[in-house]
Amino acid sequence: MNCLKPFLWILIVVCTNAGAHTPEEGKVSALVGPLLFRTNFGGDCPQMESPYLGSFGIIAEGDLNKHGGLEIGMLYLPKLFFRQTGAYYLVERIKLMYITMGYRRWFKPNFSAALALFSSYAMGDPTIVHQDSTTLGPTDTSARDTTEYGLDLSLQWEFWAQDKFAGVLDFRYSRSLTSKDHEDADHYAGLVGLRYQIQEKGKPNL
Repeated sequence: MNCLKPFLWILIVVCTNAGAHTPEEGKVSALVGPLLFRTNFGGDCPQMESPYLGSFGIIAEGDLNKHGGLEIGMLYLPKLFFRQTGAYYLVERIKLMYITMGYRRWFKPNFSAALALFSSYAMGDPTIVHQDSTTLGPTDTSARDTTEYGLDLSLQWEFWAQDKFAGVLDFRYSRSLTSKDHEDADHYAGLVGLRYQIQEKGKPNL
C-alpha cells in the first residue's frame, strides 16, 4: 500500500478544489491516462512479492440521465498470476487487454462509483516468472486462459475542471470470477487521467 500513498495525498490536497461533473442525458466523455496496478497476492512466502506495475487505460462514459450512465473501459495490463499448491508456487505473467462494461453513478458533482463486468483477453504467450517445482507444484495459472471474467469496482474523484477538460483520480479493484483453485488473480489499481467532454446532448464538441 505504500506506493498508493502519493495518490491518497493528492486526493486529500485537492479535495477542497474539486471540479464538477454534471451528468445529463446525451453527454459523452472520454478519460485517458497512466495507471499503477498490482495483483492482490495473499501468500505467505517471504521470498515472493507482487510488484506494482505501470500501464495505461482509456475509459468512455455516456450519461443516461442526471444520476449517471454507461461506461466502457479498455486497459492494457501486463499482469501477474500467483498459484499455490502446498508450499510450491507458480507465478506467470501475461499481457492482457482488459475490457469493462458497467454503470457509473454520480453521488456528488465530483465523486462517483461504478460497478462493471470485465473480460480480459490474452495477448501473446504467458511467461513463467517463478516456479518452485515442475512435479509437485501447480502447472498452470489463468495466464494460460484465453479469456478471464470478473467484476470491477471503481471509485472516481474529479479534482480539477476547466471548460470541457477535467483531472480525475480513479481507484479500482477487480475481482476475478474465473480464477483457478488456490490462485491470486484479483488486482487493484490507481489511475490519474484527463477527461474530455466529447459531446453534450445532441451537440458534438468539434
